[in-house]
Amino acid sequence: MSKGRQAFAGILLGGALLWTAGALRRSLWTDEFHSLHHVQVADWRGFFESVKSDNHPPLSFAAERLSVALFGESELALRLPSLLCGLVFLGVVWRLAASLGLAGRVRACLVVLLSSFAYVVFTEARMYSWLALASAGLVLAIHRGLVRSDGESSGSEPLPWAVALWTAIGLHSHYYFIHDLFVLGLCVLVITAWRPDLRRQVLRGLPPVLVGCLLWVPWGLYGFTAQLTQEYPPGGHESGWQALAQSFYHLLFMNTGFAPDWVGSFLALPIAGVALCAGLLGVRALVRSNRAARGREGDPLWFLVGALAFAAPAWACLASEWFERASFGWRYVAGSLGPLAVCIAAGLGSLGTISRRVLSLGIGLGLAGGVVLNLWGGEREDYRAAVTRILREGLPGDAVVVKRLWDPDPVGSPTGWDYYAKRLSEEGATAPRALYQEQLAEAKNHTRVWIFQRDPYSQYALRALRQWFAEEESDTLGLDLILFLFRRNESQ
Repeated sequence: MSKGRQAFAGILLGGALLWTAGALRRSLWTDEFHSLHHVQVADWRGFFESVKSDNHPPLSFAAERLSVALFGESELALRLPSLLCGLVFLGVVWRLAASLGLAGRVRACLVVLLSSFAYVVFTEARMYSWLALASAGLVLAIHRGLVRSDGESSGSEPLPWAVALWTAIGLHSHYYFIHDLFVLGLCVLVITAWRPDLRRQVLRGLPPVLVGCLLWVPWGLYGFTAQLTQEYPPGGHESGWQALAQSFYHLLFMNTGFAPDWVGSFLALPIAGVALCAGLLGVRALVRSNRAARGREGDPLWFLVGALAFAAPAWACLASEWFERASFGWRYVAGSLGPLAVCIAAGLGSLGTISRRVLSLGIGLGLAGGVVLNLWGGEREDYRAAVTRILREGLPGDAVVVKRLWDPDPVGSPTGWDYYAKRLSEEGATAPRALYQEQLAEAKNHTRVWIFQRDPYSQYALRALRQWFAEEESDTLGLDLILFLFRRNESQ
């Protein structure tokens, strides 16, 4: 086996081990219970009706549904499609970084492997893994259609039909992909003006692009049009230049809130800044290396990866200010992860030996620290630990106030309590009674009541419980989940 294949096999093995550990380690969180709700629908017709009430396309939910049908309703089975997306994504990045040589390919894949953003999106049952994969795959397909592996223009060869595949996957994964598709489309127009010799290839590549879009039309007519007019709002929105800057930071570091504030301010933030500067330097290095190679006019790779890494998030953030339903969030920039990794690898490779080694080591250790922080630092919403505590410390007659986590279908929605209580309860043991939000008033009939605080409903329920009970205690189980216990005192 060649050194390149050995290196790539090691990277794949590392990704499989790391992301499997993450998928097993972390508790499901609220948005994953949204995914589980669609997975649990009885038949496929009902499944598509259920997804239509959501604000996302169906691909990730369908993949999770198939995985659960094959392997059961475990956390790992629900997250398996995202994990597999991550492994394929490493392969795409490996090929996207081919012009950087073996060392550059390894650096690019290590940026992905050590990114805590990648750790999060490839170990949760959501659609951002598919978004990352489709965007990077589309860049690769466009580049391979325009330029041969040896750098010469591909003459009479059309753009590969992989363009249709990646376009269809992206449009069925997340609507943010439309931003990435728009930016890459502009790139192709600019390349056509810059490289007249590539115009024939671009024209021959239009049919695959159209096919990819046409494959989305059935869902567009059935689901997307309904989602545009429904009352269910789009996802959480971050706005302004601070949100844009934070999105670049989060491409490398996620959940640094597990650590003390100084870790994020004085370690993660500077390391992310250095890595992003390396990425910008990488775009410049790709331009210079391509122009210097045997008098060619230039390989458009630098333009494609640079635009998707840096321009696409800026465009999406700006567009979200103009269009009411086009929200912008940190996970949405997943499509920029692969191109950014290639840019960072190219930038580090352009430095002198000492500078390259020092910065590579510093960035690598910093990113690895972020992954370790996520592996052992805790959870954002640790429903598993919360339910474990209730089952361990609960007394006969206790009740648990539970809010169903999918508002459009509160009756059929799974909850953290329902999911983990049936898996963690000891055989023959009696679990506390679950009181769903419409049964809140019945809490007055109990001596002790537990409740999870995660969303606005919790504030309403907490105010009522504080009127009915004299004593309360709380414990934070993750960054965003608080477990309360209310008790009557002896005088009540």
